Amino acid sequence: NLPGAIFFSVVGLIQDALSPTTFGFHIVTRALVGFFIGETKERVFKDNAQGYFVFVGVASLFVKSTQFILLLIVTGSVSGWILEYLLGTIFYLVVNLIVSLPMWVILQKLGNWLEKRDSYSENFVERRHRDAQQKICISFGIINDSVHANFRGVNWQNGLSPIV
Repeated sequence: NLPGAIFFSVVGLIQDALSPTTFGFHIVTRALVGFFIGETKERVFKDNAQGYFVFVGVASLFVKSTQFILLLIVTGSVSGWILEYLLGTIFYLVVNLIVSLPMWVILQKLGNWLEKRDSYSENFVERRHRDAQQKICISFGIINDSVHANFRGVNWQNGLSPIV
């Protein structure tokens, strides 16, 4: 999903600009994560807490393993930093999972609020459309049987009929 990749690339660019790490690392890894989120968001994250937490864990490990590969290429060996890196990876994973708990609640509340807002907007638009149709029908001397014919005690079969 291109919009997700672009959004997360911008997030990665900001992270690269603010951190003293290899420039471009955050852009690439965040773009890949954003692409994956964009492709799977409706199927995995909508109401599935387990899928959300698994994704947070997998994305965290993906980012750290990509960084590990980059560090391995730059340094040429793992001696002297591998243990510290593994402990840092575990800490990174645990912190991301802890932070994801309140984020899940916030995302659910935000999603529910947006659904209510959208349904209210759709209902409002449908009411306005129906009211406009009724005004047009009345102005042309046509009556909608579902609204007015029952009031007049007439049971029309064809839907619209001229006002008598």
